[in-house]
Amino acid sequence: IVVQSTSFLTGFADSYAHLLLIRVFSGVGEAAIGAYFMTMVDNSATPKTRTLWIGVYMLAIPLGMAIGTTLSGYISANVHTGDRAPWRLAFFISGIGGIPFALGAILYPARFSPTSHGLKKKIS
Repeated sequence: IVVQSTSFLTGFADSYAHLLLIRVFSGVGEAAIGAYFMTMVDNSATPKTRTLWIGVYMLAIPLGMAIGTTLSGYISANVHTGDRAPWRLAFFISGIGGIPFALGAILYPARFSPTSHGLKKKIS
């Protein structure tokens, strides 16, 4: 939710300082997602599929950056938003478009428990 809301709020930035502050919070949220996702995979994937899901996540990062950059550039160059700068629309779309993924991660049930599959619990 932090990443989606900061992406959306970036569209309202009216100075460099404001833009920088919002993007710092976005970076903190994105860093937290990485740690959360690994924990979610560890708790919900079976040992046989765990590496697959980690690979999908690791692929999604550069793929999302490539798609996001391409679409943002297209929007900025081709969509006219009246008196507002067109780059702002890309952040509004990104913020709104990511909400289903954020809610899916929050509502995702943990299905795998190491002890329910006869595996010994890890001692940390």
